[in-house]
Amino acid sequence: MSPCLVPKFWNPADFARLLHTTVAMFVKQRTIRNSVGERSEALIMRPGPAVLAVVVLVLLFAAVGFFLGRQMSKPVTRPRVSEQPAPFESLYRAACVLFERGEFNGCLKICEQLRQDGALPEPLQKDLFVKRAWCLHYLKQGDQALEVIDRALARYPRFHPLLQLKADILLMDDRYEEARPVIDLLAEELPGPRVWLSRGKLNVGLNKYAKAIENFRVVLSCGIPAFEREAATRLAILYAEKIEDFHEANRYVKVLLESDPSGFNAHATAGRVLLVQGRYEEAKSHLMKAVAQRPDHVEVLLNLAVFYDRQGDADHRALYLDMATQIDPESRTNYEALKTF
Repeated sequence: MSPCLVPKFWNPADFARLLHTTVAMFVKQRTIRNSVGERSEALIMRPGPAVLAVVVLVLLFAAVGFFLGRQMSKPVTRPRVSEQPAPFESLYRAACVLFERGEFNGCLKICEQLRQDGALPEPLQKDLFVKRAWCLHYLKQGDQALEVIDRALARYPRFHPLLQLKADILLMDDRYEEARPVIDLLAEELPGPRVWLSRGKLNVGLNKYAKAIENFRVVLSCGIPAFEREAATRLAILYAEKIEDFHEANRYVKVLLESDPSGFNAHATAGRVLLVQGRYEEAKSHLMKAVAQRPDHVEVLLNLAVFYDRQGDADHRALYLDMATQIDPESRTNYEALKTF
């Protein structure tokens, strides 16, 4: 019902006119004679059942109009719906942003606050465990990271992302025998390219290069570009630094550069492999393209330090080595290892 029509139904004058018109529809005209015998027309009301029913309906309709008019004259109040996200959602988003920026201390503090509050739904709680473990690992607190993972696995024993994370951290820390049963469990429950990559890294760490090559080659045909590129990267470095088969190493470098010509990983890997071969100018070209994309990548900075060391340029060697050690104080040890290739 339109609000502009409602007042007409509860205004007394309008209602009287409406009632009169309605009743008149049911009044019959009859011709009668007056006292002097003249014929005249008079209105004789015969309020039968139909007339009474209409009158009742009109009264009811007017009452409804009156009520609606009163209601519409009142200010409308609607419950306010907060557009602000719940506090835990804002904190969780902040933790994600800090994690992506590499600000692990800040991310860890927010994760700890969220853990104590206990307000996160279960899917976010699981992701919180993953972020806390990665932050601790990147902050060189590997044992604490593994403790977080083990506590989470006690709660979610078949949460595969946590199992994969545990395997990754153990492999990065060269704890191969501890990583083996975790990888075996993943291979049994969730076989796939990521598990094959982990098994390949495990076999490289155990000096089982033939098995590692077999593992990585399985991934090359998995149909997932990101995994295929990582497998090609592992094969290129394995052939160049461990097996010293430069023909095969260059073949996989070519695969990388063709699949992702401007990608950071393709240029970083090409620079590393060409540096091992002594193809210094080509190596420098690729390393410079890589560092332009990620100037804080420790491995690329160390390879540039190695390049300038072999060129006898002590100033540039010191520059890139200092940049790397400011990011990761332990990178000087890795630099010494890279110099041996």
